[in-house]
Amino acid sequence: DNDGIFKSGNSYCVYFYVEGIDTYGVQSVYLQPVEGGEPVELCSEIVTTQLGGIRDVLGSASSAASSTYFDLQGRRVSDPQPGLYIRRDVMTDGSVRTAKVAIK
Repeated sequence: DNDGIFKSGNSYCVYFYVEGIDTYGVQSVYLQPVEGGEPVELCSEIVTTQLGGIRDVLGSASSAASSTYFDLQGRRVSDPQPGLYIRRDVMTDGSVRTAKVAIK
């Protein structure tokens, strides 16, 4: 139903709304057209990963100590106007997070 899958450019985000899952697997499935016949299904290997690291990030109590904005060409912006920017947050625990943001 595409409720938890979002596409932005060449990237996809997958959101899980289920508790109690420790491992998940992802597999790409493509349908290759065949002239005059049914498409052939091509599948990648199933890649699995643990969700513990994601929970650790989501459960982090760290907040942004400072934020710096950059335009899409990578130039630092001191007074962002409405538009698209890259925001670099230095967190109170010293880690750094980067996000694409839209300022209205």
